[in-house]
Amino acid sequence: MKWVNHVLIAGSVTAVYDVRLVPSTIIGATARDWMEWVLKFAGRPVKHRTVNHYLSVWSLAWLAGVL
Repeated sequence: MKWVNHVLIAGSVTAVYDVRLVPSTIIGATARDWMEWVLKFAGRPVKHRTVNHYLSVWSLAWLAGVL
């Protein structure tokens, strides 16, 4: 799926619920892709669709932030 599709799907679903949440939803929907650029700039490049695309990694990060 291309980043445009992530933006359109996440943005449209969120807009039905609350339009104010659309910008943060778009940032989150594309985070996996732009985080690759940030890591590359920081000198820690990762290949596309590897560790940053695993749901389990994101779930654990979320749990760590909640607890």
